[in-house]
Amino acid sequence: MDCFTSADPNVTLLYDNNNDNENLWMRNDTAARLEPCFPLRPWQFPCSVCIHDGKVYAMCKKLADSVRLMMEAIEKPVRVSKSDAQQPWIIVAAPLIVIVIVIVMAVLLYCKNQQQARNNNNPEKAMLSVTPAEENHTVLSCCADGINDGP
Repeated sequence: MDCFTSADPNVTLLYDNNNDNENLWMRNDTAARLEPCFPLRPWQFPCSVCIHDGKVYAMCKKLADSVRLMMEAIEKPVRVSKSDAQQPWIIVAAPLIVIVIVIVMAVLLYCKNQQQARNNNNPEKAMLSVTPAEENHTVLSCCADGINDGP
């Protein structure tokens, strides 16, 4: 994946300067705002252009080395620069990671509350919380002590 950035939110066209036959991305409605970078949406073009915190990102799938990427905003050239390929994915991945952590914490909290509710409904079982094996061992130990202490 090749990633590019620009500061101009009025971007309307992304194309290969070496190929006039195909646009890599275009925005038909110039009055509409650029889509936010997340959540990710299906791409209609070889590239996707989005905006995050006022910065424009162009993400392109497998561009040939010969591609000379150009960007325009209402038929005027826009300065575009190649960026770190991971940067836009970090923008997307960070919120997803936070969401997963929150969900895991919520599930753990739910399970803990369910266990506490069960213990509150049956306080004797909660206080004993001894496995049958431990219970048998304790009884046998007491009996053995009593047998050894015989008359």
